[in-house]
Amino acid sequence: FIKNSNLSIKASFFIGILITGGGKRRRGYGLSTASKTLWNDLSGVLEDLEIQHKRDKWTHKKYSKEYYGLSFKKENLNKIIKICKDENIRKMMLKCKNFN
Repeated sequence: FIKNSNLSIKASFFIGILITGGGKRRRGYGLSTASKTLWNDLSGVLEDLEIQHKRDKWTHKKYSKEYYGLSFKKENLNKIIKICKDENIRKMMLKCKNFN
């Protein structure tokens, strides 16, 4: 559903993911996930929003499990917020402590 939605809905979805599981990462912002599918899909959302980002993956030594990460520059957060047309979601993102 999200993949076939307009840019505002994609930005809103990404903001929701950031609020619940994102934060500061690699001198910018981003998130980590254990889901390769979510990683690929979120990367696609960022590409649709024309947000330059970096992808990385690593294996947790203790659990031998792969994890995946996305990161982007701090200034791109404002671009994502501007694409989102829902005022309530924009306010939530701006109040989120992980991104101040």
